[in-house]
Amino acid sequence: MSADQNFATPTYFLSGGKFLLNDAGQKVNSEYEHAAAEKRKLDATWAGALLARLFIDHPWLAGMTIELRASAVTDDDGVTFRSVVASVSDVIHVDGVPLAESVDAAGNLCQDRATDLLENVLQDNDADLYASFAEPHEYDDIDLIVRRDAIAELLQGEQIDGSVAFALLFSDHVHAAPSGPSA
Repeated sequence: MSADQNFATPTYFLSGGKFLLNDAGQKVNSEYEHAAAEKRKLDATWAGALLARLFIDHPWLAGMTIELRASAVTDDDGVTFRSVVASVSDVIHVDGVPLAESVDAAGNLCQDRATDLLENVLQDNDADLYASFAEPHEYDDIDLIVRRDAIAELLQGEQIDGSVAFALLFSDHVHAAPSGPSA
């Protein structure tokens, strides 16, 4: 690339049959990759905060398995996007904590009603939850085993850091490292 082609506007050049990207374009790509990585971390903090909220709102909930199923969907305009559906199974009740009336079946946890309740809560957030675990181009099925005891101490606080909740819930996940100090 010649010096006169290395200007402030990001651009590709075709030279000798090869595509070349000027310095400004390389900077844009680098900044984009950094921003995308930060966005994935931010998505993970959302997931941590969302799941913490689920446990706060449902004190009887000890744990569950969340199954996230993604598929490619094409709309009427030919645009393809990722659609995600969350389903819940293996709901566990906290011993000694009264059940909410909506999930109580003569003193026992009604799995069907508990599953319906939790799926309804997750319905508006299933794509965001999925984004915490998958790259934008991925469509793999994801099963999450989520347990209250992993974040029980955090749930006692006035403010819950979503990155810390995520790290405790999913310590083996690449985005599980807390991103900064807790406030």
